[in-house]
Amino acid sequence: MMTSRSVLLARQPILDVVGRVAGYELLYQGPPIMERGSAAVASARVLCEALATVGLERLVGENRLFVRVDAALLESGVTAILPRGRSVIELDSGIELSPTVLQRLDRLRADGIAIAMERTDASDAHAAALARCDYVAVDISRDSGWAEWSADARGGRPVRLLARQVDTHEQFARAEQAGFDFFQGFYFASPEPVATKRVAPNAIAILDLLVALNGADAEPATLGALIGRDPALAHQLLRLAHSSYYGRRRLVSTLTDVVVQLGHDVVRQWAALLLMARLGEAKPRELLTLALVRARMCEALAERMTDPRRESAFMVGLLSVLDALLDRPMQRVAAELPLSEDLRLALVGDSASTLSPIVRAVLAYERGQWSQATGLSTVDSAALRDCYVNALDFARHMQPGNASASISGPEDGKPVPI
Repeated sequence: MMTSRSVLLARQPILDVVGRVAGYELLYQGPPIMERGSAAVASARVLCEALATVGLERLVGENRLFVRVDAALLESGVTAILPRGRSVIELDSGIELSPTVLQRLDRLRADGIAIAMERTDASDAHAAALARCDYVAVDISRDSGWAEWSADARGGRPVRLLARQVDTHEQFARAEQAGFDFFQGFYFASPEPVATKRVAPNAIAILDLLVALNGADAEPATLGALIGRDPALAHQLLRLAHSSYYGRRRLVSTLTDVVVQLGHDVVRQWAALLLMARLGEAKPRELLTLALVRARMCEALAERMTDPRRESAFMVGLLSVLDALLDRPMQRVAAELPLSEDLRLALVGDSASTLSPIVRAVLAYERGQWSQATGLSTVDSAALRDCYVNALDFARHMQPGNASASISGPEDGKPVPI
């Protein structure tokens, strides 16, 4: 049997109509639950142990947690570990809606656990389950009639509609028009179809500086000179160096002092965050979070593979959302930046890049494509999971408002009330 160390865990964001995070669905891979007896109970225990080891707070913070379950998991008691008031049980589309299951749903709702289910058929059992649901989910990639029925699906009840597999902005626009409340998929990490959009000169300057900072040697004077090219960035890093979070060990008078006090990695990471945030001011905050998770996970995998190009690995993860930030094809964006050939090829998905295996593993992991994610021969499943969870910690720490709210203004990324 798989141990808790070998269970893979990831999360996928659920956004509202304006791009704010409304919750996260928990994706996991463990031993398959094929029967209702002791094997199902044992498998549920493995998942409980894994969640307890990682911690739900590290996975979803204060956001709502969506977890898919089948009848065996529902009856195993696994829901006892879920936080009341902000957890949603998603019923598997193939679940047998027996009277026992319906009674269990009533108990869960009484305990403060919300219920979601996929639209399937019009049977009496299905109708009885829908009457207990707080959410109705639709996989818009499979359900051809969703646009026609969705506006009337509430039936006078305060049910919320969740569109799944929303991977393009066109799909998002259709689902929004049809009356859906929440959207799950990677449409927000794709460029919007804006014809002939050009990259603004200030954006090119920001990207040039970002690449230069991450390709610079470790000499504090070199980094300080690069930071000095952008007065706003220099001001923000000076304030960060003076923040209580980093100890205010001594006063600084030059940007070289800032680099010495904070350290090369901290300067590199905060500069990247601040510059990327400036590029993505009009984009959902989750896009910046995704970039930071990818960057740190790529870097961590490179470290575990004893690859000396960990800074390049960080950069390829960070820049992997540039097409969405700038609403332009990645081929064009990458061609306009002073990138190494290996980095450019990795960004456009060319397998000729030595960084491509790491990028592919990270992108597969965040989508729960476990067989593709575990293709790195020198990194086992437990290490892969640890790299991901640590990357979530990194992204949470690096978000504006966490280490030093004064450098970025107030935090506006609070969970959406649903």
